[in-house]
Amino acid sequence: MKVIHVIPSFFPEYVAGTEVYCWTLCKHLQRYGITTEVLIPGYGQQETTDYEYDGIRVTKYAEPTKQTRLHIAGLALPDGISNFKEYLVKSKPDCIHIHGIYPGIGITVQHIEEAKSLGIRVIYTMHLSGHICATQTLIHNGIEPCDGVIRPVRCATCNLIHRGNNKVLSRALAGISDAFQKTGIDSGYWNNRLGTALSSVNRITDLKANLDRLGLLCDKVVVLAKWFREIMAKNNFPVERMEYVPPAISYLDEPVRPLPSLQFNHKDSIKLIF
Repeated sequence: MKVIHVIPSFFPEYVAGTEVYCWTLCKHLQRYGITTEVLIPGYGQQETTDYEYDGIRVTKYAEPTKQTRLHIAGLALPDGISNFKEYLVKSKPDCIHIHGIYPGIGITVQHIEEAKSLGIRVIYTMHLSGHICATQTLIHNGIEPCDGVIRPVRCATCNLIHRGNNKVLSRALAGISDAFQKTGIDSGYWNNRLGTALSSVNRITDLKANLDRLGLLCDKVVVLAKWFREIMAKNNFPVERMEYVPPAISYLDEPVRPLPSLQFNHKDSIKLIF
């Protein structure tokens, strides 16, 4: 069996939680004899290249696109998608495991569509909340916890506030954006700051549309928290497509050893900061 993990970036060029998770999963799959590779965009590259990291083959498919505001808004697709598909045709994986979709010229929902057109099974682990929250904070107006239900005008207002606009202006911009969206106007194509602000409702509408597309395209979507699974269900994501997998994989090569008991000679309360 061959599994290709698709991620916007990977070791050693970029190190964060998603990369650690992906690397760990690759090492565990290798222990079970599963052929495991990583595929990432080769930003600015005209040719596809590859290298090895910790026994894992990493391929950077050519992604020569110069990112614009239209790419970030999701109104233009990166040119490298054809190179992405070409690599999958040559590699012939049984499954690809996606570890993140982000605005711009990285991995998009269209990449998943291209993989499905080849008959490849797709697993997607949602590491962040960006598919339901444009700010990725789930904090409404920067003040209180949000229920996570996508509501275009409400979410657009919140996102505008998150980007530094005051509440009155944000509500006004979201109101105009809502009127534009209902009349079929997408000012995001103006390709300037005003157009971006006035297309805020369009972008939230796209957010929900892409979430629905993922529900149709992905064979399974892995969520890392039960509360996030509940929010996904509130947004009408197919429950049967979701799998809750707690993020508790050991990344050590040697067997996990029992922790020694902790003893403190301290009369007062102890604060542990992680």
